Amino acid sequence: MRKYIKEIPKDIDDKEEEIKSAINHAIQDCIEQDILKAFFEKHRREVQDMTYWDYNEELHNKTIANEATEKATHKAAQEMIRLAQSGGIPDAQTKVSLKNLGLNDDTIDDLFAQMKDEKPTVLSSN
Repeated sequence: MRKYIKEIPKDIDDKEEEIKSAINHAIQDCIEQDILKAFFEKHRREVQDMTYWDYNEELHNKTIANEATEKATHKAAQEMIRLAQSGGIPDAQTKVSLKNLGLNDDTIDDLFAQMKDEKPTVLSSN
């Protein structure tokens, strides 16, 4: 749904039909990709109505902003980990710093695990 709703021009005053169309496209995509196909085929109209009435543009925009912020925070945290490790700073100290940024322990552990899976880049001396 987000994909199709993002495509709605911002200058449209009455977005009702556009939102309904976005919902319909998302349901159709699910059916075509065999995602809950039987459910959507049986309950399509109910899902459309329920989704439309539950859709809240303000909440949607906040969700998108939060996702972008979270992605940027994770990217910055990964760079912090990379720099700390290359500078010989103990992981425990880096974890404290990341926690002070508001990241929880599970997220921090996931970020460290992702960094371990990364292949180190070797600079060429050419």
